[in-house]
Amino acid sequence: MKKTFLSIALTLAVGIGSTFANDNDGISKSVKNSFSQDFNSATNIKWQKEKNLDKATFNFNNQVMFAYYDLNGCL
Repeated sequence: MKKTFLSIALTLAVGIGSTFANDNDGISKSVKNSFSQDFNSATNIKWQKEKNLDKATFNFNNQVMFAYYDLNGCL
């Protein structure tokens, strides 16, 4: 009984924690999804909002790169 209760409590805690773990950088999920498809092995990703574009600065193949996405997630 204790294990079942503990399992349920842990599952709820992880679920609630991941729900509120969003970083408030203002970048839409569609932009981030497009980025992860385009640059799936990118590391050290930092986002900035610029006028009508979202800018990602990241490392890719041992180089610092930039990618600009419109609000619809188009590179």
